[in-house]
Amino acid sequence: METFDMNLWAVLLAAVVYFLLGALWYSLLFGKIWQRLVKIPPEERKKPAPAMIFTFLARLLSVYVLAHFLHYTQSTTWLGGVETAFWIWLGFIVVTAADEIFFANKPARLYFINTGYHFCGIILAGIILAVWQ
Repeated sequence: METFDMNLWAVLLAAVVYFLLGALWYSLLFGKIWQRLVKIPPEERKKPAPAMIFTFLARLLSVYVLAHFLHYTQSTTWLGGVETAFWIWLGFIVVTAADEIFFANKPARLYFINTGYHFCGIILAGIILAVWQ
């Protein structure tokens, strides 16, 4: 596998932006609808530290992998970052998240909230990583 000089500061910033978008997305923007759809009781709505840490590490890993894809596709403009991130979102996030509708009987609305978050998050990460190499 080819190695390259990855901008780890860009990776960290993109992961933080993706993570903070999730905080906004699942609180102010879609929090009440999301909680109703996943049927979280009010007493369990506090975000435990381990879940938040795991979520941040998951975003960090996603962004790190995205940085590799951006390198391989030679995406160095914001538009290139958007395009590469879009195809990753479509090919990996959209199709795998659909399992929740078909096999776990989750509502389609929940699917659109979750995949919408990942769309916005990965697009923002793609832009940051592509322009700040």
